[in-house]
Amino acid sequence: MKVKVEIDLKPFSLPNYVVAVDDGDGKDRSFPISVLDSATLDGMCEDFRVAMFKKAGKQLPPIEAERPHDHKSPRCWCGEANYGASQSTSGAEHG
Repeated sequence: MKVKVEIDLKPFSLPNYVVAVDDGDGKDRSFPISVLDSATLDGMCEDFRVAMFKKAGKQLPPIEAERPHDHKSPRCWCGEANYGASQSTSGAEHG
């Protein structure tokens, strides 16, 4: 007999800061993530992703191509529940 159980998981905690590599003086230096440029932040996120899969003993899945942000599509990836949910409409469209 097999039983399948679903549980909700909390997402990983997001850091508020990064810690600089120790330069030998024994002092930790931290900086808010908001001071990082986009390329550095993206690189650190990719390093984290690779390390997580390696630690879990899993193969990295392929990264999907970036999808356009289009609320007109019923498959809009941004989380809008349905077409036009965040857009105001006039009565003329419902004719």
